[in-house]
Amino acid sequence: MLYQTAEIPTIDIDFSVSAKLYAWDNHASAWAGAAVVVWYLDASNVALGNTRICYRSSGCPWNNSSTCHVIPVYDSLWHDYSFNLEDELANIPEVLPGDVKKIKVVLVDSVIHC
Repeated sequence: MLYQTAEIPTIDIDFSVSAKLYAWDNHASAWAGAAVVVWYLDASNVALGNTRICYRSSGCPWNNSSTCHVIPVYDSLWHDYSFNLEDELANIPEVLPGDVKKIKVVLVDSVIHC
């Protein structure tokens, strides 16, 4: 896992990343996922929620919830992704914009055999 944490002066920030994501599994009882994840943290580094730009195999449990917004990737080509953090938080109702003081950007890959 590769990551970087940064304090942010405001949530009115445009985030952008170029990424090539791919995940594959070859077993009926396995799943795989690859993602660029933006974690929203409070001042004490407590994770409040996240946005995942991700490529998922079937069975991957990464789904939208009140603390997670999934932006699905459908191919393994390079793409540019961008969003305004303040606008994106509207997709994650349990994350209160005023509580977000830092972000942590993480490159994740997972393969799980159940």
